[in-house]
This record gives sequence, structure tokens and C-alpha cells, in this order.
Amino acid sequence: MWGICGGFNRRLLSKSNRTHGHVHIPWKDQGLASCLVDHQSSGESWSLGLPSEQEPLNWPTRLRIAVGAAKGFNYLHNDCSPAIIHRDLKCSNILLDKNLDAKVADFGLSKLLSHSSLTHITTGVKGTFGYLYPEYAQTERLTEKSDAYAFGVILLELLTGSKAIMQNSGEYVHIAQWNLLLVLELQQQGLV
Repeated sequence: MWGICGGFNRRLLSKSNRTHGHVHIPWKDQGLASCLVDHQSSGESWSLGLPSEQEPLNWPTRLRIAVGAAKGFNYLHNDCSPAIIHRDLKCSNILLDKNLDAKVADFGLSKLLSHSSLTHITTGVKGTFGYLYPEYAQTERLTEKSDAYAFGVILLELLTGSKAIMQNSGEYVHIAQWNLLLVLELQQQGLV
């Protein structure tokens, strides 16, 4: 079971008129421990088992998390009316319950895409470094692509077990740049 967790405020809840079968809408924000699903989340955020934290997640579990998170993001963009742009998607905003079912959390920076004909919202840039869509950071035009980019970063983190921003030889490297360099190197070696 997947769902959407905490952080919604009344404005978002009152304007979003569609719900998913596993989602109920409370009228009060009770924080991340309160899930908008029909069972309680353990409130644990997903950490990928990075060094000194825990054992790495196995592949079936990583896939389960990716699919659950994708369903949550799809719900926000396609099933909510108006659509909701999360604006701060990152691993720590995907909570796992005791069954490791993913729940999208922390809607404090979310925006409503209020009209179906509206393609973007012009707004000050907010979100977490490493997950920000470069076009949004440059133009301040928020679109659903912003969440899609952040979800791509999350998928790279799931696949590699690395963080969005890594330190490599004293320099900070974005996971997308690191993966591109790796693919180019493998292509030069004829391995891809």
C-alpha cells in the first residue's frame, strides 16, 4: 500500500477535490507522523543504507520503494484536481512504513497548479540543493518537470546507493553528473 503523508496544509487539502482509495483527508496538519493513508506509518524516512547507517536495501525492496513513490507522485500530478507540485521531493521526504511501503511526505513547499491550461507557476526558487530542476532554478518557472527531475535524482540514489551530492576528491559532484561521467567512461571502454 502506498500513500501520501503529512505536511499538507488546509489550503492544499480544501482545493484538491480528488482522493485515492487509500487516502483520507484530515482537516488538521499533524506533521509527518500523521499519514493521509488508512494505516499509520512508522515515520521513518528512507536512507538507502548508506555507510554507517544500515544494511543496503536489496533490489526487490528498492523496486518496491521506487514504484510506491512513483504512484504517489503520479497521484499528485494526475489524479489530484488541481494538480499538486511537491517542490521538495527527496529521499528524506519518502517515508517507509513497517512493510517498507513508500509514502510521499512533507508538503510544506507544495504548490497547486490551479488551472488545467496553466503550464507553470512563476515563484521564488525553493527546494533542496541536489534535487532542484536546473531550469526551475534559472527561470523561477515551476512545472511538473521540477518534480520529475527530483524523482530522477531519487531513482539514481536508489540505483547507486549514493547521495544526490557526493564529495569526490575534495570536490562536490552531483549524482547526475557523476553517472554521466561513468557512462561516458564505460562507452570509451566499449562496455556500453
